[in-house]
Amino acid sequence: MIELAGAHLLPQPARISHRGGQITALEVIGAGLGRNATFSMKFALEKLGFGPCHHVSEVFANARRQIPLWLDVV
Repeated sequence: MIELAGAHLLPQPARISHRGGQITALEVIGAGLGRNATFSMKFALEKLGFGPCHHVSEVFANARRQIPLWLDVV
């Protein structure tokens, strides 16, 4: 358990089935404009136990796999 500003956070994401595999349910959306500490936010959330976190840099690093997945979401 993590205590943050008096609040008790239990980073225990629900597990859901997706296409025969297990994925972690979405818990937090930390949206921000580029060059506004979004990468720092990713590391902070992971340090607090809310990980793994996804960052747009991962989309560009693995575009061939990531872009079709994001287009399915849209």
